Amino acid sequence: MTTPCENCPDKGKPAKIVYVVYSGGPEHVFYATLARAIPARDEQVILQYGWPTARRDGCLEYAGGQAPPVPEGFEATVDLHVLKPIWPSCTRRMLKVQMHEDSGLLQLDGVCCWPPSGKCGHHTLTLADCRQCPVRRPNCYR
Repeated sequence: MTTPCENCPDKGKPAKIVYVVYSGGPEHVFYATLARAIPARDEQVILQYGWPTARRDGCLEYAGGQAPPVPEGFEATVDLHVLKPIWPSCTRRMLKVQMHEDSGLLQLDGVCCWPPSGKCGHHTLTLADCRQCPVRRPNCYR
């Protein structure tokens, strides 16, 4: 995770945007890292969607509030407060994580870090981009 620079007045506070990168091993390790990217909740704040937590299986679970919007690469489950990841397995995709602390909404954007894909850079990936990628590299632990 990134941290503010040494002279930053926000030093010690979590970064507003965090990139979760695949580092090897089973996929649940990737989602455990996602769980660490979610900042601690301020219990005094009433949120529109509740506060998200990332489960070991990669699902996002919002406690209380309205059902959250479903981000790209996820789908709603029977419980509309639980969102299941449906990204195709790829060791070259990162997740850009941004917490909207006023609503409790977790913005998750897929970002490709493999130049031959033609989608590399700061462009937000769609599920279709990943499914049609000719150079996608599945996780060998699946």
